[in-house]
Order: sequence, then structure tokens, then C-alpha cells
Amino acid sequence: MNKAKPWLVGALLAVACWVFWSSFLQSPPELSRAYEVRRLALEQLATHLLPTVEGKRVLVLSNPFTQERGKNGNARRFEEAAIAGLRQGFGDEKDVLIVFPSIKPEYREHPERAVFPPDSKTPLSFLMEPSAVDQLVSEYPDCTLIVSLVGLPVGIENQTVWKGAHRFGLLLPDLRILGSKRKAASAFQDGKLLAAVVNDPQTDEPLIVDSSNIEQILADRPKLLGFKQGR
Repeated sequence: MNKAKPWLVGALLAVACWVFWSSFLQSPPELSRAYEVRRLALEQLATHLLPTVEGKRVLVLSNPFTQERGKNGNARRFEEAAIAGLRQGFGDEKDVLIVFPSIKPEYREHPERAVFPPDSKTPLSFLMEPSAVDQLVSEYPDCTLIVSLVGLPVGIENQTVWKGAHRFGLLLPDLRILGSKRKAASAFQDGKLLAAVVNDPQTDEPLIVDSSNIEQILADRPKLLGFKQGR
């Protein structure tokens, strides 16, 4: 199987970096500041998640394209900053395990066919294998908490992991993959989605979304979770 062509890898990482800059920083300062903002966002997410789950280990879904050797230095540093934030937020209470979900074979073989909404904060949601999370969870059955830095794959609701005891924390999620605002709200209310961290454009600070504020955010600021206003 062929690896993704360099232009696709670059395009995906460019989208991911642009989303981060535009979501967390209105007027980009120095790059080091961007890394710190991402670290802080994930630290806050981990701190919020810590008292809600049992078990010692946390499974973290990371960007598989950052594993291309000799490339994507900035994207890799963003991932490292996020992981550092998670480890600081979880402290000694949780062990953080980093894994990389698989990409659909057709996009590995024919990257020119890759299609995803241009406004998506997690383009990899549309390129991942729907069963990728199931496969990873089967390797680490004791990890009931999953934190994704790359969103959730389209079709996740049909997978075993979505129907079982696993719970999720998310960075900048595009919840359109769940189909509707109602389904997104239910995922939080049912405890499947424990929390997500997004940017609050009013303060330029990380904002934690959970069951206590999901209804209000979907009503007032649905774009924070990928939805259109009024839909």
C-alpha cells in the first residue's frame, strides 16, 4: 500500500495548523505562544476529566501524519504540546498512552480523493477508518477513557466502542459527524462525551464543553462544535 503523497500530508497538516491558529489565536503571536496555548487547553481538559473516570491509563488518539520522519516539525510540536498538557493535567493519577488511528486505504492509495468540509476543525475525522478506534481499544482493553486530538471518525456511532463503557474527551471537535445537534447533545447528556475543549472567541481562552453547558452552546454558539447557526 502506498503512503500518502507529500502534498496531501502537507495539506492536512496545514489545515490542522490553520484551524488551531484561527481557533485559539485571533492575531497569531510568536509560535512559542501558540504551543503554550495548546498545552494549556489540554491541561484544562485533563483536569476536568480527571475526577470523572476510573482506571489508571488513558488512551490518546494522535495525528498519524506527524509520524512522517523528517517532516511536519511544527505539527509534531503542537502534538507534543497537547500531550504535555494532558500529562500535566492528569498528573500522577493517569498514565497517558499515545496511539495513532489508521487512515482509510483509499486515501493512502489515492490521496487526491480526500474530501472533507473546509471549515472542519478535525479534518482527520473524515479520513480515519471508522473501525480505527475499535481496533486500538481492543489492544488496550483497560483504557475506558479516550482523549482524541484528531476528532472522531465518521461512523463512530456504529462501532463497538461507542456502544460500550468507553468515554471520550475531545479537542476542537466537529460534531457534525454525529448527524445532528440533538445527537451531539445526547452524547454529552448520556456521558459518552465527557468533555470537549474549544476556543471561546469572546475571551480567546479555552472553553470546556460538558453536559452542564452543551444545550446552551448548541443554541447560542453552535459553530464552536461545527454546526451552522439555526440548524
